[in-house]
Amino acid sequence: MPPIPPGQDDFDWDKRVVNSSEETAADGSSENKAENTDPNFQSSYQSTGKSSYDRFNPQSEDILNVNSAFSSMKKLVLSKKFLGGRVSNLFGSVEINLLQADLQQPVAIEVFQLFGSTQIILPSHWQASSNISSLLGDVDDRRFPSGIGLDPNKKIYITGSTIFGGITLKNA
Repeated sequence: MPPIPPGQDDFDWDKRVVNSSEETAADGSSENKAENTDPNFQSSYQSTGKSSYDRFNPQSEDILNVNSAFSSMKKLVLSKKFLGGRVSNLFGSVEINLLQADLQQPVAIEVFQLFGSTQIILPSHWQASSNISSLLGDVDDRRFPSGIGLDPNKKIYITGSTIFGGITLKNA
């Protein structure tokens, strides 16, 4: 669900901008409101026909895009048409949970990691193949064999590189 846009004024979140319908000066006279009279100035709505809130794309969850630097991030993917994506992790920790996602075709996740850790949690019936280059890092496949057979239509390829970090693939 997209965020709820603010009221009439796009700048009501910014307390430095004074709206013309707001307070008057202490002596009762109106404040001199500065407006942009530059003919080359256009708001994002005027130039594109869309407000900043219209750029939200609900299908963006189908493609994973995680960027983490000096932080910890957990991502739960709920897409039933997951298409893969990219993970970039610098000095941080990332956990990608794909247990509730579903694949319609073989997909790939590209991981770049520098001094961090990335965990990718996969459903036990998916076939996973990792081709990750490692420089003083670790790629650990902790998936255990389950009694559930592997689905030949559910293939995920983990590619990329890790430098001084660890990438872990595991089931629940």
